[in-house]
Amino acid sequence: MVSIRHIVLALVCAAIMAMVAGCGGSDANPGDLATSPSPGETASLADAAAACTVIARAGPDLPDPTADLNDPDTLPAATVHRLQGAAGLASAAARSDPRLGPVGWAAERLDDDLQTLDVRDFASATEATVTACRDLRLPSTVTRSSAQADAALGCAAASRARDRFSAASPGGASPGNDDRFSGIALLLQAAFEADSTYQTLAQLGQALPEDLRQGTVDELSADGAALLTACGNAGFLRGRDDRDDRVTGSSSPA
Repeated sequence: MVSIRHIVLALVCAAIMAMVAGCGGSDANPGDLATSPSPGETASLADAAAACTVIARAGPDLPDPTADLNDPDTLPAATVHRLQGAAGLASAAARSDPRLGPVGWAAERLDDDLQTLDVRDFASATEATVTACRDLRLPSTVTRSSAQADAALGCAAASRARDRFSAASPGGASPGNDDRFSGIALLLQAAFEADSTYQTLAQLGQALPEDLRQGTVDELSADGAALLTACGNAGFLRGRDDRDDRVTGSSSPA
Protein backbone atom coordinates (compact mmCIF):
# COMPACT_ATOMS: atom_id res chain seq x y z
CA MET A 1 0.00 0.00 0.00
CA VAL A 2 1.27 3.47 -0.88
CA SER A 3 1.80 5.51 2.28
CA ILE A 4 0.61 9.06 2.91
CA ARG A 5 4.27 10.10 3.11
CA HIS A 6 4.97 8.85 -0.39
CA ILE A 7 1.85 10.58 -1.75
CA VAL A 8 2.91 13.86 -0.13
CA LEU A 9 6.46 13.55 -1.45
CA ALA A 10 5.20 12.74 -4.93
CA LEU A 11 2.96 15.82 -5.00
CA VAL A 12 5.71 18.10 -3.74
CA CYS A 13 8.38 16.68 -6.02
CA ALA A 14 6.17 16.77 -9.11
CA ALA A 15 5.36 20.40 -8.44
CA ILE A 16 9.00 21.34 -7.97
CA MET A 17 10.19 19.52 -11.08
CA ALA A 18 7.45 21.14 -13.18
CA MET A 19 8.51 24.59 -12.02
CA VAL A 20 12.21 23.91 -12.55
CA ALA A 21 11.33 22.78 -16.09
CA GLY A 22 9.90 26.20 -16.79
CA CYS A 23 6.20 25.70 -16.22
CA GLY A 24 5.66 28.73 -13.98
CA GLY A 25 2.69 31.07 -14.39
CA SER A 26 2.86 34.56 -15.78
CA ASP A 27 2.44 36.22 -12.40
CA ALA A 28 5.76 34.95 -11.08
CA ASN A 29 8.33 35.68 -13.78
CA PRO A 30 8.32 32.24 -15.43
CA GLY A 31 11.67 32.94 -17.05
CA ASP A 32 13.24 33.19 -13.60
CA LEU A 33 11.53 30.00 -12.45
CA ALA A 34 13.07 28.15 -15.38
CA THR A 35 16.55 28.66 -13.96
CA SER A 36 18.11 26.06 -11.67
CA PRO A 37 17.05 26.98 -8.12
CA SER A 38 19.42 27.15 -5.18
CA PRO A 39 18.87 24.69 -2.30
CA GLY A 40 17.07 27.37 -0.31
CA GLU A 41 14.83 28.24 -3.23
CA THR A 42 13.98 24.58 -3.76
CA ALA A 43 13.00 24.24 -0.10
CA SER A 44 10.77 27.29 -0.50
CA LEU A 45 9.08 25.67 -3.49
CA ALA A 46 8.45 22.59 -1.37
CA ASP A 47 6.94 24.72 1.41
CA ALA A 48 4.70 26.47 -1.12
CA ALA A 49 3.68 23.14 -2.62
CA ALA A 50 2.78 21.82 0.84
CA ALA A 51 0.71 24.94 1.53
CA CYS A 52 -1.12 24.57 -1.77
CA THR A 53 -1.82 20.91 -1.05
CA VAL A 54 -3.41 21.76 2.31
CA ILE A 55 -5.47 24.71 1.08
CA ALA A 56 -6.81 22.83 -1.94
CA ARG A 57 -7.70 19.99 0.41
CA ALA A 58 -9.13 21.88 3.38
CA GLY A 59 -10.52 25.04 1.80
CA PRO A 60 -13.78 23.33 0.77
CA ASP A 61 -14.27 22.33 4.44
CA LEU A 62 -14.86 25.98 5.37
CA PRO A 63 -18.47 26.99 6.07
CA ASP A 64 -20.58 29.06 3.70
CA PRO A 65 -21.91 32.53 4.66
CA THR A 66 -25.17 31.12 6.00
CA ALA A 67 -23.48 28.80 8.50
CA ASP A 68 -23.98 29.17 12.25
CA LEU A 69 -20.52 29.90 13.67
CA ASN A 70 -21.87 29.45 17.18
CA ASP A 71 -21.95 25.73 16.46
CA PRO A 72 -18.41 24.40 17.16
CA ASP A 73 -18.88 21.71 14.52
CA THR A 74 -19.30 24.36 11.83
CA LEU A 75 -15.66 25.42 11.91
CA PRO A 76 -13.55 22.84 13.79
CA ALA A 77 -10.29 24.00 15.33
CA ALA A 78 -8.41 21.41 13.27
CA THR A 79 -9.65 23.01 10.04
CA VAL A 80 -8.65 26.50 11.18
CA HIS A 81 -5.19 25.43 12.34
CA ARG A 82 -4.65 23.31 9.23
CA LEU A 83 -5.27 26.30 6.97
CA GLN A 84 -3.36 28.74 9.17
CA GLY A 85 -0.41 26.37 9.15
CA ALA A 86 -0.52 26.28 5.37
CA ALA A 87 -0.67 30.07 5.25
CA GLY A 88 2.44 30.23 7.45
CA LEU A 89 4.40 27.98 5.10
CA ALA A 90 3.19 29.95 2.06
CA SER A 91 4.20 33.25 3.65
CA ALA A 92 7.62 31.88 4.60
CA ALA A 93 8.13 30.56 1.09
CA ALA A 94 7.26 33.94 -0.43
CA ARG A 95 9.60 35.78 1.92
CA SER A 96 12.45 33.43 0.99
CA ASP A 97 11.65 33.46 -2.74
CA PRO A 98 9.67 36.50 -4.00
CA ARG A 99 8.66 34.61 -7.14
CA LEU A 100 6.22 32.73 -4.91
CA GLY A 101 4.61 36.00 -3.81
CA PRO A 102 1.20 35.35 -5.44
CA VAL A 103 0.70 32.21 -3.35
CA GLY A 104 1.92 33.91 -0.17
CA TRP A 105 -0.35 36.94 -0.63
CA ALA A 106 -3.42 34.85 -1.39
CA ALA A 107 -2.79 32.55 1.58
CA GLU A 108 -2.33 35.55 3.87
CA ARG A 109 -5.74 36.84 2.78
CA LEU A 110 -7.28 33.50 3.75
CA ASP A 111 -5.43 33.60 7.08
CA ASP A 112 -6.80 37.10 7.76
CA ASP A 113 -10.31 35.85 7.01
CA LEU A 114 -9.86 32.99 9.48
CA GLN A 115 -8.63 35.34 12.20
CA THR A 116 -11.55 37.73 11.72
CA LEU A 117 -14.08 34.99 10.89
CA ASP A 118 -14.96 36.77 7.65
CA VAL A 119 -17.07 33.85 6.50
CA ARG A 120 -18.31 35.80 3.48
CA ASP A 121 -14.81 35.78 1.98
CA PHE A 122 -13.81 32.19 2.77
CA ALA A 123 -14.75 30.76 -0.63
CA SER A 124 -13.27 33.65 -2.61
CA ALA A 125 -10.00 33.64 -0.66
CA THR A 126 -9.68 29.88 -1.02
CA GLU A 127 -10.28 30.04 -4.76
CA ALA A 128 -7.78 32.89 -5.13
CA THR A 129 -5.12 30.80 -3.39
CA VAL A 130 -5.88 27.68 -5.42
CA THR A 131 -5.70 29.76 -8.60
CA ALA A 132 -2.32 31.21 -7.59
CA CYS A 133 -1.08 27.69 -6.92
CA ARG A 134 -2.40 26.44 -10.26
CA ASP A 135 -0.74 29.32 -12.11
CA LEU A 136 2.61 28.24 -10.67
CA ARG A 137 1.93 24.56 -11.40
CA LEU A 138 1.73 23.80 -7.69
CA PRO A 139 -0.78 21.27 -6.31
CA SER A 140 -4.39 22.43 -6.75
CA THR A 141 -6.32 19.16 -6.76
CA VAL A 142 -8.88 18.62 -4.00
CA THR A 143 -8.33 15.52 -1.87
CA ARG A 144 -9.63 14.53 1.54
CA SER A 145 -8.19 16.10 4.68
CA SER A 146 -6.65 13.77 7.23
CA ALA A 147 -4.67 14.02 10.45
CA GLN A 148 -2.00 11.72 9.03
CA ALA A 149 -1.49 13.95 5.99
CA ASP A 150 -1.21 17.04 8.23
CA ALA A 151 1.39 15.31 10.40
CA ALA A 152 3.32 14.13 7.35
CA LEU A 153 3.42 17.62 5.84
CA GLY A 154 4.37 19.20 9.17
CA CYS A 155 7.21 16.75 9.65
CA ALA A 156 8.41 17.20 6.08
CA ALA A 157 8.50 20.97 6.59
CA ALA A 158 10.43 20.47 9.83
CA SER A 159 12.93 18.28 7.99
CA ARG A 160 13.48 21.00 5.39
CA ALA A 161 14.01 23.53 8.20
CA ARG A 162 16.46 21.43 10.20
CA ASP A 163 19.43 23.66 9.34
CA ARG A 164 17.51 26.64 10.72
CA PHE A 165 17.13 24.99 14.13
CA SER A 166 20.81 25.57 14.84
CA ALA A 167 21.16 29.00 13.21
CA ALA A 168 23.32 31.38 15.23
CA SER A 169 20.67 34.09 14.87
CA PRO A 170 17.26 32.44 14.41
CA GLY A 171 15.38 35.56 13.37
CA GLY A 172 18.18 37.25 11.49
CA ALA A 173 19.66 35.80 8.32
CA SER A 174 16.78 33.44 7.56
CA PRO A 175 13.70 35.35 6.40
CA GLY A 176 10.38 33.76 7.18
CA ASN A 177 11.49 31.60 10.10
CA ASP A 178 8.68 32.95 12.27
CA ASP A 179 6.03 32.06 9.68
CA ARG A 180 7.73 28.77 8.86
CA PHE A 181 7.94 27.55 12.46
CA SER A 182 4.39 28.70 13.19
CA GLY A 183 3.21 26.87 10.08
CA ILE A 184 4.89 23.66 11.21
CA ALA A 185 3.43 24.01 14.71
CA LEU A 186 -0.09 24.68 13.43
CA LEU A 187 -0.09 21.75 11.01
CA LEU A 188 1.00 19.41 13.79
CA GLN A 189 -1.58 20.94 16.12
CA ALA A 190 -4.27 20.31 13.51
CA ALA A 191 -3.12 16.69 13.26
CA PHE A 192 -3.42 16.29 17.04
CA GLU A 193 -6.86 17.94 17.16
CA ALA A 194 -8.08 15.44 14.59
CA ASP A 195 -6.24 12.44 16.07
CA SER A 196 -4.76 12.35 19.59
CA THR A 197 -2.07 9.96 18.31
CA TYR A 198 -0.12 13.04 17.28
CA GLN A 199 -0.06 14.77 20.67
CA THR A 200 3.71 14.47 21.07
CA LEU A 201 4.36 15.92 17.63
CA ALA A 202 2.05 18.83 18.40
CA GLN A 203 3.73 19.57 21.72
CA LEU A 204 7.21 19.52 20.20
CA GLY A 205 6.07 21.61 17.26
CA GLN A 206 4.63 24.29 19.54
CA ALA A 207 8.06 24.78 21.12
CA LEU A 208 9.63 26.00 17.86
CA PRO A 209 7.92 29.40 17.47
CA GLU A 210 8.20 29.98 21.21
CA ASP A 211 11.97 29.33 21.14
CA LEU A 212 12.27 31.67 18.18
CA ARG A 213 10.35 34.47 19.91
CA GLN A 214 12.53 34.16 22.99
CA GLY A 215 15.74 33.91 20.96
CA THR A 216 16.83 30.80 22.86
CA VAL A 217 19.13 29.19 20.31
CA ASP A 218 20.11 26.18 22.43
CA GLU A 219 16.48 25.34 23.16
CA LEU A 220 15.55 25.76 19.50
CA SER A 221 18.28 23.34 18.47
CA ALA A 222 17.25 20.79 21.12
CA ASP A 223 13.52 21.08 20.44
CA GLY A 224 14.05 20.89 16.68
CA ALA A 225 16.13 17.74 17.07
CA ALA A 226 13.51 16.23 19.36
CA LEU A 227 10.77 16.95 16.84
CA LEU A 228 12.72 15.36 14.00
CA THR A 229 13.33 12.28 16.15
CA ALA A 230 9.62 12.05 16.95
CA CYS A 231 8.73 12.48 13.29
CA GLY A 232 11.14 9.70 12.40
CA ASN A 233 9.70 7.44 15.08
CA ALA A 234 6.23 8.10 13.67
CA GLY A 235 7.41 6.97 10.24
CA PHE A 236 7.32 10.34 8.49
CA LEU A 237 11.05 10.76 7.77
CA ARG A 238 13.30 8.50 5.80
CA GLY A 239 16.35 8.89 8.02
CA ARG A 240 18.92 11.32 9.34
CA ASP A 241 20.95 11.22 6.10
CA ASP A 242 17.96 12.57 4.18
CA ARG A 243 18.48 16.24 4.96
CA ASP A 244 15.18 17.35 3.51
CA ASP A 245 12.56 16.63 0.87
CA ARG A 246 14.05 18.90 -1.76
CA VAL A 247 14.56 17.60 -5.27
CA THR A 248 17.54 18.21 -7.53
CA GLY A 249 18.44 16.81 -10.89
CA SER A 250 20.42 14.02 -9.25
CA SER A 251 17.96 12.80 -6.62
CA SER A 252 14.40 11.61 -6.33
CA PRO A 253 12.11 10.38 -3.55
CA ALA A 254 12.40 6.82 -2.41
